[in-house]
Amino acid sequence: MAAWSLRRPQGATLVGETRGHGEPVVLVHPTAMTRRGFAAAAEQLATCLRVVTYDRRGWGDSRGSNGPHDWWATHGDDLLAVIESLGQPAHVVAWASSSAAAIHAALRRPDRVRNLVLFEPTIGAGPPRARRLRQLRRALTWEAAGEPRRSRAVFWRATTGRGVWAPETGHRGITCAFDQVREDIQELLLAAPGPLADELRAGTADELLGHLHALQPELHILLAGMSVRRVYRLAERLVDRCPEAGWRGEEDCDALLPVSRPKLFAACVLEMLGHADWRAIAAARLAELSAALRLPKLERLQARCVRTSELLVPDAVTGVLRWDPEGEGACASLVVGSVYELTGASARVLGVIDECGEDYVYPPEWFEWVPIDW
Repeated sequence: MAAWSLRRPQGATLVGETRGHGEPVVLVHPTAMTRRGFAAAAEQLATCLRVVTYDRRGWGDSRGSNGPHDWWATHGDDLLAVIESLGQPAHVVAWASSSAAAIHAALRRPDRVRNLVLFEPTIGAGPPRARRLRQLRRALTWEAAGEPRRSRAVFWRATTGRGVWAPETGHRGITCAFDQVREDIQELLLAAPGPLADELRAGTADELLGHLHALQPELHILLAGMSVRRVYRLAERLVDRCPEAGWRGEEDCDALLPVSRPKLFAACVLEMLGHADWRAIAAARLAELSAALRLPKLERLQARCVRTSELLVPDAVTGVLRWDPEGEGACASLVVGSVYELTGASARVLGVIDECGEDYVYPPEWFEWVPIDW
């Protein structure tokens, strides 16, 4: 890994790191985070690509400021400067609010941006609704009071919360991905220095929606299935204006996917950029599933299916296994007598890659072992 700095106009300095070799890809961090949030995902991507992470102007170790009216345009110009320093066009992966900077850069210099991958883009969000507006006002209030950690805690709970339905009680509630991640990840999000209040006031660059028809680089949108529904509505707006844009959702993931499940995030990005296929995503999902469930070390095995029944589903937050009687008809595709590849084995559960390339978990008694001479 090589550290670098880049001087910009108005006394700004960008600080970043480069990993790996090959085609360049630049990762642009979201509001209330620094390049360190992408570090684990960057390590995974660096096995195939030359990966650049940097702190945006005013965030982390970078210095400089900009006005609220040209906030994202300035960050877009900074992104172009980073790409120019590489000496060749680059792929760009942007998270949430930084999608505005990425699109500004692609519209201004389409010859420098090869592909755009946007994770949960927030362009076109408009004014937040009442409940979220109250939360963001609380974040601004704590920031003004000199309590940045409390401000960031309010921000992350507001942006990673989602509604849940509890069948046993018949009540709806809110769960936040921020409250579910490890303490070290929480600390990373709470300690990120930067102009949170100014960036929140700058908005989500809604005016870009009117220019998306002119976007030339190929656009890919990655969504987290367990995130807020509002993000899906925003993605639909982008696709309406860029009909050729491709998008996909990872159903058992939440809005902190690049931080909480970096292997899976990297596998999805590599697939979108043409450097991997579904096998990489399946392997990453099963590897992280085994860690969440504390399974034994993964082994490569094969087994023959002897039974099909309800689908066994692990809760993505708690890792607790639960039965989903309706899941089999929707996504399970095991066929009795067929041989499948298994990427993990224990007395409790098997990770199975089916003939469609999807990965699921099943009880061991559904299979009989097939001896293989590797």
